[in-house]
Amino acid sequence: MKLLYKRLLLLFIVLILFINISAAFMSLNPRQLITFAFYDTRAIALYYRVKNIVFESGLYPQGTEAEDLATIADDAASEYGVDKTLLYTLIDVDGKYSISVTGGMGYTKITPTAFIESGYSDPFVSKDNIFAAAKQLAKFKDKDMHDADLIREFLTCGLNFDNVLTFAPSANAVILFHTEKYNDLLRKGNGASKLKIF
Repeated sequence: MKLLYKRLLLLFIVLILFINISAAFMSLNPRQLITFAFYDTRAIALYYRVKNIVFESGLYPQGTEAEDLATIADDAASEYGVDKTLLYTLIDVDGKYSISVTGGMGYTKITPTAFIESGYSDPFVSKDNIFAAAKQLAKFKDKDMHDADLIREFLTCGLNFDNVLTFAPSANAVILFHTEKYNDLLRKGNGASKLKIF
């Protein structure tokens, strides 16, 4: 029985290392190598990324123009009745194929749980990612939260935030970054052209 436990532990360690190395390679983010939490969400994110490579983007993925992202974001905000400025702040124009340390996927870093609940098919397809994010924001809209808390809730999918900070400290910086983007956008006035600054 002891041998079985040792083999299971070894298998678990190998699995985590595989997920970390794969996530670091896919996202070009070395922090993935030293983050040993959220391996389950990152495994799901990796599954979606591999699926996208095989069936959608191929080995030479392309980005989406900021103007196209603005149009998609406007349509998504309109369809789900959410604040388009808030939706803009979640979009990272250089992050179409990225995976965060907590398993967030694509332009908006939507979590696997939220994406699966949205009913869309591919988080690394621009429209699916942004529409899924808008749908998730619409679910949070009735909670009467401050926008900074809403951004935090979105990026952590309601996970215990203290645990997110403990296991993935960079998540706090990401949330602060998105909150500052939102405040900056409000100060300057919103508009599709503001997507270009992200």
